[in-house]
Amino acid sequence: MSSIATITISGPTEILADLGTRKAILLPLEEYEALLDRLEELEDILDSHVALAEYRAGQGRSLQAYLAERKERYRVSRGLGEQES
Repeated sequence: MSSIATITISGPTEILADLGTRKAILLPLEEYEALLDRLEELEDILDSHVALAEYRAGQGRSLQAYLAERKERYRVSRGLGEQES
């Protein structure tokens, strides 16, 4: 059974609990979106650290090799920076 409720958030966040066990946290939409933005930024930073470590370990590849692989994998007609003929 599902139900819809209107809840007014009286403070920065509200914690919903069932017999003392936390079940959910409600927060303003702007705060939620800011958290998602922050998470995406942190994931990008982590990806850049992993890529740099791989490059330093000799696991990197040239831009030309990447573009050739991309062309093949995604069947693109031209690579990054190439002019259409």
